[in-house]
Amino acid sequence: MILEQHRHWMFTLDPIHVGSGREQLTSIALPHVREKGTGLPVVPGSSLSGSCRAYAALHKGGSSCAGKGGDDGMGHCGNCHICYAFGYSRGKEQDKAQASRQGLIQISTAHILFFPIASALGPVWITCRQQLDAAGLPADQEPATAKYRAAWGVNSAGPALDLSWNRLMHDPGAAGVSEGSQFLKSFALNGADPVRTTGTVPCVDRITRAIVVNDGDFHGLIEANMEVRTLVSIKPETGAADPGMLFTYEAIPRAALLWFDVVYSNPEHYGVPAASVRVEDLKATTRQGFDLMKFLGLGGMNTRGLGRVEIAVG
Repeated sequence: MILEQHRHWMFTLDPIHVGSGREQLTSIALPHVREKGTGLPVVPGSSLSGSCRAYAALHKGGSSCAGKGGDDGMGHCGNCHICYAFGYSRGKEQDKAQASRQGLIQISTAHILFFPIASALGPVWITCRQQLDAAGLPADQEPATAKYRAAWGVNSAGPALDLSWNRLMHDPGAAGVSEGSQFLKSFALNGADPVRTTGTVPCVDRITRAIVVNDGDFHGLIEANMEVRTLVSIKPETGAADPGMLFTYEAIPRAALLWFDVVYSNPEHYGVPAASVRVEDLKATTRQGFDLMKFLGLGGMNTRGLGRVEIAVG
């Protein structure tokens, strides 16, 4: 075995803001980072990896190996599970062979699978064929523009569904996901919802109503329903807003479901003695980091009620 790849599922317990690194001269000063090709909001693998490393080190009692390693990286011990899992670089190391090591885990970018939107029925989670295909959950023919197909929790006999200020008509016909899909055996239009009882996708049991929309409508619905918050700095002398310090930022809302992959490389193929670290050790270290994200958060604005996520392995 050279490597192992495992699908992970991330459920947002709070809104998530991962900044794009640049301000905009628009109504939203601090936008969420987006994928270049699709324009959809994502959580970069670098954000997941950085937080996972810091929290895994915290779980082990704290260590200079948690971050840059201080003093040109010389704080990295180079011989612990954190260093083996996430890699390190020691710029002043005399022995160039020991100066740096690539991490044995690679964390991919997290993509949205189900996105919550307010509706006349209450919250409804939307997905589309493009996102299902990317997650390895093949979908049948996508609904026509401005139409939807019921997945579960939504009465497909209804003529229309109001999502915020958007109205989608029901698209009758086949279910939204192919019967041979790993996701579920068949989308239940008016009966039981097997995906929520088989445990195929962790955390999906919290999604009470789900529909499949057209790929183009999916992008537009997300753009219109990203959470936007406004912050202002308070002057301590007056207790009032500081002029010129009002700004807005956007976030992926609470209760969204995303997916990403983690690849674990076999240490033996990288010259690491079996006695030092095993693949199971890498999995345990990663799990420790992910578990603390439920409490300490991910991305920015963690002290302002954002960032907590729950991550499960499929």
